[in-house]
Amino acid sequence: MKTKYLLATLIILISFTTISTIEAQESKEKETPTERTIRIVNNFGEKFTTMVDNATFVTSNSNSTCSEKLLLDKINKKDLEIQYEELLVTLARMVEYIFPPAEAYLGGEYDKGLFNNLADRGLYALSNTSNFTDFIKGYTGKTISDIKGKKAPDPHRGRLKETLDIDVLTAYYKKYKEVLKNGIEVPLPEGEYFPHDEYLEKYKKGSCIYSSRSKVKVKKIHFPKITWEINTVVTVNCDCSNSGDITKVKSGVLEYSANITSELPNPSKFTDPINSKVYVKRLNCCPAKEIKEEESKTALNDTKESKGYFQIGIYGGIPLGEEKDFYSLNYGGDVAYLFNVSDNFSAGVGVGYTRFTGIDGIDGAGFAPIFSTAEYDFSDKFVLESNVGYGMSTEKDGEGGLYLGVGIGWRLTSKTSIRPRFSFIKLGESSFKSVGVGITATF
Repeated sequence: MKTKYLLATLIILISFTTISTIEAQESKEKETPTERTIRIVNNFGEKFTTMVDNATFVTSNSNSTCSEKLLLDKINKKDLEIQYEELLVTLARMVEYIFPPAEAYLGGEYDKGLFNNLADRGLYALSNTSNFTDFIKGYTGKTISDIKGKKAPDPHRGRLKETLDIDVLTAYYKKYKEVLKNGIEVPLPEGEYFPHDEYLEKYKKGSCIYSSRSKVKVKKIHFPKITWEINTVVTVNCDCSNSGDITKVKSGVLEYSANITSELPNPSKFTDPINSKVYVKRLNCCPAKEIKEEESKTALNDTKESKGYFQIGIYGGIPLGEEKDFYSLNYGGDVAYLFNVSDNFSAGVGVGYTRFTGIDGIDGAGFAPIFSTAEYDFSDKFVLESNVGYGMSTEKDGEGGLYLGVGIGWRLTSKTSIRPRFSFIKLGESSFKSVGVGITATF
């Protein structure tokens, strides 16, 4: 068990004297407050280790491309630890909040009854009464009017305090009821001995770096049982550079949680953790490998050699305008050869075939466009295409006409692109128009 926060332990040791005194009543061995404090911390740390080792994994059924359980593989459980300074501050605050005023702080004489001490009687009274009047009766054996007016001495200064017994007990009762409602969770102060998350010790496993932060809370008190809540958050960051594997983990957050119990007047004896679980609070997977802009342009230029390049495309679409009443589908393909005019502009010639299929027994119509073509690259991802030419009819005695085509392409790779497109063939008083999408390959 690690003891790197021993100095923080000693700083708040004086606040822990009440627990040490109560435990000493049951122990025949003489144990210094420091030794007793370290024993309590070590016992708690052992239960923390049990929580981590036995935690049940709870999946969130996310749609991530990487497995949640992979996040568990990125850490060594033995590196996780309880933050002792937070545990001790919580213990000290528990002493301050839940232990009733000792006899030395009260002006009257009160019988401890069958209990080991007056503090135990007060805790029992708190857990088994529903109002302040009953608490006073259960704690002191007297009514409120019996103790009203007596002043409590200050044992540290040897003189009377300005508060009365009833005032001391009223303040204590209110503070304890707040604990019953909200538990005890102490935010750590700033300072050298209470490090922030960025100062936590970091560990490495493979390409991942991780650190943990634990929080301890007194969740519930019902004399003699105290229920503690432990939450440990583990932050993991991994190196995804040059990976491109979306099934690997980039970063994430795990959270371990469990409850343990102890009993007064000996709060150092803890039960094994109850309901130990580990959750994935956040998971980020490695992104697919991105081709840098310069690399993409280089690959694109390599495809478009200085003498030019071939381009083949196929497409499908639907007729527009009046012709949609007679034709149901348009499909076709083309091949072109383009020359590089500049880095972003290419021009060339092409031929193709496009067909409109008829409906309700109407014959289809086919055309073979011969056209000039031009392309302008807006970036390594987007390109504008324009075609102008003549569409010859492939039907007997068919009529041809002006052919126009325009499209915007999105490059999937340096050699392939998807292109929504519009085409138009003018035939005297009528025309064939269509809109669709195609895929184009360059080589």
